[in-house]
Amino acid sequence: MGIGTGVLVQLSHPLPPASVAVVAPVIDTFYESPILYNLAAAGSAAWIIGMLAAAVAFTAPERRRLVAIIALLIFPADGWARQNIFLAADNVTITPAWWLVTAGMGLAMFAIGRPRIPSALLTLAGALFGALHVTPTGPLGAACFLGAALYVEFAIRKDKPAPPRPT
Repeated sequence: MGIGTGVLVQLSHPLPPASVAVVAPVIDTFYESPILYNLAAAGSAAWIIGMLAAAVAFTAPERRRLVAIIALLIFPADGWARQNIFLAADNVTITPAWWLVTAGMGLAMFAIGRPRIPSALLTLAGALFGALHVTPTGPLGAACFLGAALYVEFAIRKDKPAPPRPT
């Protein structure tokens, strides 16, 4: 949705002003399409589910059931927070309440998950990037995902011996 709109806007730049006046409503209609909005919402929900599932998968087996239960509670709480307390009255500013709920979700997973760091970072990656892909939440969510991936690669996998190679 965002990339498509950006491409259309970029393509309209070299047009003469009279043509831009004709194209602008088409671009607005594209961006405001209910079909595209629903696809984007489904994609965001799938991202959040994927990140919570990854948090469960990386959790130690003895804690996995508890982390899965917390993930099942976090998912609707995240959706509620995104729908009800994400933006302030100006429709631009993200509310402190949403930041607190999001931080609380990460802290809950940090407290319960083992190892703690990937559980918390994957939860935050889901909540932040799933909320909005642009600054500030998008880059923060991507950074949390990168941090979790680096932790898994360099901290968790380092501790496990490599499987024997077939001869």
